[in-house]
Amino acid sequence: MKNTGKRIVKLDRDGIAYINSMLTVANVIPKDCVVDDNTVVFLVEKEKIGAAIGKQGKNAETLRKQLKKNVEIMQYAESPEEFIKGALRKVKIKKIENNEGSMIAFLSPEDKMIVMQNSSRRKRIRIIRERNYKIKDFKIR
Repeated sequence: MKNTGKRIVKLDRDGIAYINSMLTVANVIPKDCVVDDNTVVFLVEKEKIGAAIGKQGKNAETLRKQLKKNVEIMQYAESPEEFIKGALRKVKIKKIENNEGSMIAFLSPEDKMIVMQNSSRRKRIRIIRERNYKIKDFKIR
């Protein structure tokens, strides 16, 4: 089998159903879908974020009601550094170091505290980071 360089993400039955819901509601096919407790996270290409969210958040709200779960839409990026910047968009990242499978993000102490307080979001970011960018080790300093 020829290696095309594309990543393959295996989804369970629920993940496939959630992706089909996004397709039906927003006409967008996410690159990945992660379910964590009461939240479904869709990883969507930059060009399709607006369509996925919908005007005034209508599509995201429709999905939330339909799936009976919170809905989070994250932007897919070509590089793991850009993904981390987008996923941690509410804080200022001073610098990111990427050493083949291991990353360190440098933040101010205040921003580090903001990120560390939301353990469930960190968990969802970790799952997407590992599955889509092959970054196993990630530290915040």
